[in-house]
Amino acid sequence: MKSRSMVALVAGLTVGFASLYANAALVTETAGGVGVVYDSVNNVTWTQNANILGTMEGGAAPQSDAWYAVVNKVIAASGGKVWSLDRSTMLNVTAFDFGEMGTVNFLGAEAFTAYLNSVDYGGSSHWRLPTLQAYYDPGTDLAPLGMAEFAHLFYDELGGTLDSPMPVGPFTNVGGPGAYNQYWTDIENFLRLGGGSYTSTGELFGFDADNGRWYSGGGELAWLVTDGALPADPNGGGGTNIPEPGTLLLSMSAMGALLAMRRRRTRELERQVSTIPAL
Repeated sequence: MKSRSMVALVAGLTVGFASLYANAALVTETAGGVGVVYDSVNNVTWTQNANILGTMEGGAAPQSDAWYAVVNKVIAASGGKVWSLDRSTMLNVTAFDFGEMGTVNFLGAEAFTAYLNSVDYGGSSHWRLPTLQAYYDPGTDLAPLGMAEFAHLFYDELGGTLDSPMPVGPFTNVGGPGAYNQYWTDIENFLRLGGGSYTSTGELFGFDADNGRWYSGGGELAWLVTDGALPADPNGGGGTNIPEPGTLLLSMSAMGALLAMRRRRTRELERQVSTIPAL
């Protein structure tokens, strides 16, 4: 009976583990020869490299020949013009919209978005800056609310905590001490009025991965998403589920319980064997 109970427990935990990991919200893939991470909750795919432009620049000093070679390639992909934030005017993009280590102002971020789309990065031509949504409340001291894409990734998927750096998870080139940590979003700063309505202040808005707060001064880096999942490369090794923090803790606890039961069962069998008279 106890053996059957053990088998049932093992089977139940195995199915439970499979179910938990199958429902993990972050899945890493290789698509179009590059790493991407799919968020099944928001149904968006992130670039696995959080600072692709910085990687392209390779540490080249601003205004150096190597730096200009990258920046000019990015500007050319946009045709030298991008839309203003309110999409009412086309604005010129120049090298002055780019800085060191992949940093950009909003125009540079839009131009870089156009570049990734022009090369079908990861097999997608629909990359964009993450949405903010109208979830700024001054009463929360810039703490995020709701399901804005950056906040969801930071808190719900990677298990980040307010005023602590963003956990790296399956991503690369995510900020760090002394690094640039503020990422551009695609809409303006919204303030909630006393009556509960929202009004735009006309400011650019970013997300600070160094502390999990919205930043009303804008961003420094362009980390892009595309809607939906991307087709994985046939020989890319398939997707790897990244368990959410709560899921991982539950899995570890269940495994610990299984091992403890197996140890108790082993000790019981040893005691039974020791009481058998010698022939």
